[in-house]
Amino acid sequence: MPSRSPLIGLNMSMSAPDSFALSCFYVDALVKAGGLPICLPALQEPTYIGRAMELLDGFLFVGGKDYLPHHYAGKEQKPKELMETRRDAFDMLLAKSVLENTELPVLGICGGAQLINISLGGTLLQDIASDWLSETGVKPLEHRKGIRHSVFIETASLLSSITKKVKVITNSYHHQAIHPDHLGAGLIITATSNDGVPEAIELSHPRSRFLLGVQWHPERMFDNDPCQQKIFNTFICAAVAHQDKKGT
Repeated sequence: MPSRSPLIGLNMSMSAPDSFALSCFYVDALVKAGGLPICLPALQEPTYIGRAMELLDGFLFVGGKDYLPHHYAGKEQKPKELMETRRDAFDMLLAKSVLENTELPVLGICGGAQLINISLGGTLLQDIASDWLSETGVKPLEHRKGIRHSVFIETASLLSSITKKVKVITNSYHHQAIHPDHLGAGLIITATSNDGVPEAIELSHPRSRFLLGVQWHPERMFDNDPCQQKIFNTFICAAVAHQDKKGT
């Protein structure tokens, strides 16, 4: 655990039109790694985003409902699948600020990984069950309902250096995924499931900053699988390094 707790920003879901929410699992995993979570609700005054970035040492983009499909030229979806427009608009501005205007270490989980890809110009598999089969002819795995399955990690990747493994068992709570043929600028896929669906993204030149997006939920597995907690530990180490650099 670091001697100084770096400040880690997190975006938040909306549990109702007038309520913000954040899973305790994200907070607990960050605290266990030595970080101090700073929760950012969907502000209606975006000028505060820049001020918040000055205070933070890293950012964790969390999951939630689906981002509005017009951000990546997607097709119309059922309203119940989509997140509230207030969070959607805020998250897009927030991600743009974090990714383009700062050098903060970034971790994206599930929808947070998708947000990174969209913000950098990529697109999504809007529904794995239908899109993956129609585009590749390969029947996809069940990626919903917390199903556990294997994920295969590319060697010489950031994720490989963290886990020290070529295969990990992960959970799945998603029906969308990053489109492998339409990645955001500067991103590469560094892990896939058995069906070929992307499970992790990183920067093609990782030494420029820590940036990792994973499609599963390591914060829901860290108590039973040490390599999942290593993702948070390494992220916090990068935040400490950024904190030290900022202080010089």
